[in-house]
Amino acid sequence: MLLWFYGSAFQPSTIVFQILAFMPLIIAINNVFGIQIMLNLQMDVAFFKITALGAAIGVGMNLIMVNYWGYIGTALNWLIVETYITGAMYLFLRKQSINPIDIKLFNPVTLITVLKPYLKIKYKS
Repeated sequence: MLLWFYGSAFQPSTIVFQILAFMPLIIAINNVFGIQIMLNLQMDVAFFKITALGAAIGVGMNLIMVNYWGYIGTALNWLIVETYITGAMYLFLRKQSINPIDIKLFNPVTLITVLKPYLKIKYKS
């Protein structure tokens, strides 16, 4: 798609878009953990510490990675740092006895039960 819009001059940038394809999902989960849960439950200090440490790690890693891999290193760095922040927020919430992802809700029976009214699919019993 990128090549179709911008031409073959942008061929080297396709790897960056492939790396960054995961970012919307990671940032969405990060937003739920950080903004929607942590800040609303007055966990501002922990939120700040996690994001500040992530920023410091990101700057440090970027200084190293950009020298070896250039713009691809920067894309990888962003993915790694956002994954770290999301994981750190999840672990902090779990330590506070908050389970933001209840894996039991992802079994097929529960998913069908929850989604059935929205799917308008008739199931045979």
